[in-house]
Amino acid sequence: MAQIVVDDLSEDLVSLLHERAQREGRSVGAIISEMLAHAAKPSLDLAAADELRAMTPESTLDLTDLIREDRDNVGAYR
Repeated sequence: MAQIVVDDLSEDLVSLLHERAQREGRSVGAIISEMLAHAAKPSLDLAAADELRAMTPESTLDLTDLIREDRDNVGAYR
């Protein structure tokens, strides 16, 4: 298994990691490995957005004209 060395961690962070590991009955390495695995995975929101995008048909509608028309007719609605 590969190893990664991280320099310049604050003492506070290292202490928090040790406290969490002790509280959960696990090693600091296991805690950090889980954090890195979670951070490396694409978020579910991005995956869901990609699925929705794939299901949505392409639109050729240019909204610029509709926005201009609406903006120009603001006074008509008052």
